[in-house]
Amino acid sequence: MLYSLGGLMQLSNDIFDVYKDIQKDIYTLVRNYDDITLLKEYYREQYSALVKQAYSLPFSKKNIDAYLRRSQFLFAMTFVGLNQLISLKKRKGSQIDWKTCTRQELVCDAEKFSVQMRWLRQLMSL
Repeated sequence: MLYSLGGLMQLSNDIFDVYKDIQKDIYTLVRNYDDITLLKEYYREQYSALVKQAYSLPFSKKNIDAYLRRSQFLFAMTFVGLNQLISLKKRKGSQIDWKTCTRQELVCDAEKFSVQMRWLRQLMSL
């Protein structure tokens, strides 16, 4: 389960750092997926597998819920970031050149109220 958690955290980091990685010409899964919706599906599958693994452990549901709640904040924000990238790709077209995208287009500014509301809605759906 910790391996799965670490993998999701690394993928979340890659999604959050997409602008910096593009500027440094670093290739991560974000740049290697032609269809970001498929990356979102992969992320959701990995998240679901993590939750399933957590509930299979010999701990009380209350303790597992508390453990998962801590990481759900990060995962919810990652889904918001993925949705932003999907929306950007739809606006720019299927053959998007990531290097031409601005920081504002690629970075999900968590200080904006609208982003915080999307994050909260996503968090409630997890």
